[in-house]
Amino acid sequence: MIISDRNKFVFIHIPKCAGTSVRSRIEHLDDRRGAYSSRLDEHPELGLLNYVHIPLSTLRDHFPYEYECVKAYRSLAIMRNPAERFVSSVSQYCNRYSDVEMRNHSIKTLRRQVDHLIYEIEEQEALNPGGRLSAKLIHFQRQHHFTHLDGTQVVQNIVDVSQVDNALIDLLGASELRGDDAVKANESRVYRNEAIKILASSVKAGAPGIHRVLSHRVSAWVAERLHAPLKDQFATVFEDVKIRDFIARYYDFDEILLNEFTG
Repeated sequence: MIISDRNKFVFIHIPKCAGTSVRSRIEHLDDRRGAYSSRLDEHPELGLLNYVHIPLSTLRDHFPYEYECVKAYRSLAIMRNPAERFVSSVSQYCNRYSDVEMRNHSIKTLRRQVDHLIYEIEEQEALNPGGRLSAKLIHFQRQHHFTHLDGTQVVQNIVDVSQVDNALIDLLGASELRGDDAVKANESRVYRNEAIKILASSVKAGAPGIHRVLSHRVSAWVAERLHAPLKDQFATVFEDVKIRDFIARYYDFDEILLNEFTG
């Protein structure tokens, strides 16, 4: 979350929804100096808390001044397709909290990891229906928990990734934004096959820093052909009926909202 009192603007950072990319463009406007944009810390009442991703109910109950800012200022949040976001959340969890990064899993071990994550999420949901997930699982929190409270929309502007650049310009003006790269959803990528991975490693070893002599356009073109989305490597895992049913059921209102706000 970024709060700019001078601009009367709040950016609500829904996890795994291109928030890091947006933050790089507007963090210089943050009048809380990173207190809610780069902090994982102990809260005296809540325990370990990811201050970057605070659902509105928690904000209202424990950070009332910040919650009033969300209500009073112009506010923006980005939503994302729940199925795509779930893959990105699994990758985040594996990379940060498990011994094996997602890209290094086998189909079998990743399916076991995802089954365990679903079990943990459902267990926490049973104990605290609609509540905040633990700091380790916050990237799986329902998206509407950051935009709606008690069935009422609190965040004024809700868009998908394709609409973010225009929304930022409309709300803040182009002169307030840093950088000029289009905002894109976080999408983990992997080499298309092992042979390409070995070849790329050999080139990097033989000509370190070669990417510095290539133009940005050429580098992007090369990267696009060498890599594929990480989700493609594990398509059979995320197309499993049990996992698809969980996503459809657990994030049902997120899907409805995304369709409503994106048309």
